Amino acid sequence: TTYLFQVHLGSLASRVFRLLHRDDPTANTAAVLVTSDSLESDLFKVTLGTSGDIVSIFNKTTGREELKSPIRYQFLNEFPIKYPAWNMTWKDRQRPPRAYLDSPAKIAIVERGSWRGALRVTRSMEGSDFVQIIRLTKGRAVIDVEERIQWRGKNSSLKVAISPNF
Repeated sequence: TTYLFQVHLGSLASRVFRLLHRDDPTANTAAVLVTSDSLESDLFKVTLGTSGDIVSIFNKTTGREELKSPIRYQFLNEFPIKYPAWNMTWKDRQRPPRAYLDSPAKIAIVERGSWRGALRVTRSMEGSDFVQIIRLTKGRAVIDVEERIQWRGKNSSLKVAISPNF
């Protein structure tokens, strides 16, 4: 069993904590709301589309949407003349994406608690597997996105296209 809670410690400080059993299950209401397609903390609401892309990041502090368009994963063609394992050419960068990661997504709730919530998005395309853990923590002005990619693409690269709403 894992327990997660906020701790304030100074440098080189230590503290002992005691875990107590509570019979009232309503005493620990979720501070991070998690549904099958969204995460919501006191600072952000993150919404996923059916393809698993993050389609909205609403900042509750400023009261505005942070994305102009959904965060998309783009497959780009790569045909460098020299060193194809790592070279990219400007000519290839000028071309539009040949595909998007838009295969059906499996979305699962992996963490739902009073302090933190997380969704796992699993997708596959062109022989590669993509697993994303999207996590929100109460009171933390960061959206954690952990990527686990088993890349098997040839003559291609993957680009994460983010359009912030400045």
